[in-house]
Amino acid sequence: MPRDIPLGNGQMLVNFDLDYHLADVFFPFVGKENQTDGHICRLGAFRAGEFAWLPDDGWRRVRQQYAKDTLVSDCCFEHDRLGVRLSISDAVDFHENILVRALKAEDLSPDQGGEVRLFFHHDFHLSQTAIGDCAYYDPTQQVVIQYKKDRYALIGGRSPSTPSIVHYAVGGKGVSNLSDGTWRDAEDGALDGNPVGVGSVDSTVELRVQPGETAYLWLCLGTSEDEVLRLHEGVLRKSPELLLQRTADYWQAWLHAEGHEFPAYLPAEIREQYLRSLLIARTQVDQHGGILAGNDWSITHLNSDTYSYVWGRDASFTADAFDRAGYEEVARRFFDFCLGTISPGGYFLPKHNPDGSPGSTPHPRVIGARACLPIQEDETALVLWALWRHFARHRHVEEISRLFRPLIVLAGDFLARYRDQETGLPLPSYDIWEERWGVSTFTAAATQAGLEAAASFARTFGEAAMADRYTTAAQGIHRATLQYLYRPDDGRFARMACIDPETGRITGYDPVPDISLLGLVDLDFLPVEDERLQRTVEHAIAATQVHTPIGGFARYLGDTYQRAAESEDVPGNPWDIAALWVARWRIARATSPGDLDAALELLGRIVRHTLPSGVMPEQVDPRSHAPLSVSPLTWSHAFFVAAVQDLVEKRSSLRGQE
Repeated sequence: MPRDIPLGNGQMLVNFDLDYHLADVFFPFVGKENQTDGHICRLGAFRAGEFAWLPDDGWRRVRQQYAKDTLVSDCCFEHDRLGVRLSISDAVDFHENILVRALKAEDLSPDQGGEVRLFFHHDFHLSQTAIGDCAYYDPTQQVVIQYKKDRYALIGGRSPSTPSIVHYAVGGKGVSNLSDGTWRDAEDGALDGNPVGVGSVDSTVELRVQPGETAYLWLCLGTSEDEVLRLHEGVLRKSPELLLQRTADYWQAWLHAEGHEFPAYLPAEIREQYLRSLLIARTQVDQHGGILAGNDWSITHLNSDTYSYVWGRDASFTADAFDRAGYEEVARRFFDFCLGTISPGGYFLPKHNPDGSPGSTPHPRVIGARACLPIQEDETALVLWALWRHFARHRHVEEISRLFRPLIVLAGDFLARYRDQETGLPLPSYDIWEERWGVSTFTAAATQAGLEAAASFARTFGEAAMADRYTTAAQGIHRATLQYLYRPDDGRFARMACIDPETGRITGYDPVPDISLLGLVDLDFLPVEDERLQRTVEHAIAATQVHTPIGGFARYLGDTYQRAAESEDVPGNPWDIAALWVARWRIARATSPGDLDAALELLGRIVRHTLPSGVMPEQVDPRSHAPLSVSPLTWSHAFFVAAVQDLVEKRSSLRGQE
């Protein structure tokens, strides 16, 4: 089930899914560990002998979205049989690791009345496993606590009718002959009050409200009992209402600190999605600097792995988008993260966990009989590319000086030497999609850009000989890319040069149209007026266009990753980053204000196809537009932000032609 509403503070991240289940609870890092292991936590209501879990049994979704310009949810559900409307706000406190939930119950018609019992079920798998947990009811604090080793979760609550948690059930679930869980105990409207459970356990608590009243529930996460009790006492002292309000105020202040004055020609829906994308992308940033690709645990059902990693490529593009939008601190922390994760050899592994440890990788260290690095070279290059753009904007010399030798020079030296001596191309690595080994055009362009960035840094710090060495390497890669990867017979660049792993020689070329070729525009590989670039890009756009009412663009012709339809009109599932690359190309090519209309139309189409919350998935079904793969994908939101920035800057530069 795709995730719909992420809420977080850089250390604690929670995800609600499309059915409004609390599905993921990450702590103590964004993306690591998932304290539910993706198991849903339920919310239900009982009234006048009737019970219903959301979203089943007759619930009607009125809205499921965020409150305006902040990271607080704004949801509403109605149930005719129960005769109740629930208006719900959720927020992870901006400062403390506390999820606060406010639920207001209202009658659907004047002649209805009577108490509403609200049931909150929590299916924790602390440290990402159900083995060895302990859950108990604390009668002195009137809270439920579940713990294992140094992971603690505390559940507290209050309402005018129930000033604390006094109705509860703790018990076993899902093992041997144990029940489905304590959530089943709620369905008769009364909990049995079992006070303790060990092993595979869950818990359910109840709060009671009269129509017009609001119930508050809070979840505190910590590494000790003392810590979660301190957080609980803080909620009681400050009030859950204050925590919700201060969090709403904080994110509104964060969002509008940079002004974001939009020109009048920009449609309101695009302005709103720009701001929402900044907030959603921010939830995917860990306080230690890692920018996670996507924290949707449902993907684990596909291959027992996640997107909860820092990929240098996704993160570099995202850091650059934040930096352009005025959020320098997000970018700065990411570069500090890179300083701590670069290998002694000067390259980055394909992905890292948010604590800086290496992530899993499908790339082998041997191909045929030949040893190889399990890397995607563009990731190392793009860190330097983004870092130079960051420095060019802010000119913080002291900040960069501490990164110069241990990061910039180390990576620059690697890029300069990791080249084929015969062709001058970068040595083979895996492509942008992590699927093919060889020398891709995108990687070659990224490597050139990374080396040019390293040369610019070297010149800034008075290292003329070093700068010349990096510049020479960059120029060599540029010449080699034009010589070997541009195919005159086709009139365009190949996606990749195929390499014999035994000899290292080029054996052929992969001509498949690929949307990543539009990355040559971002990286300034050739001027947009260059006919070779134009033919390459337009061919890729035409070949990847999805010809269904949903529309959009695939990653490349014949993409099979989670493919939802097999037909000639569907080259692959539509990806938002592909459509946004197309929009950015149209912006780059514009020579008059009217030329931007096509990009505006495409941006508007993308907005209209997002989830109501504003969340953008990785890809969608080409026929139903149902989200596929992870949701949200951080890169999708970053590219939307970047595309709007491109458009505003280009329109400003063309203003004199109106």
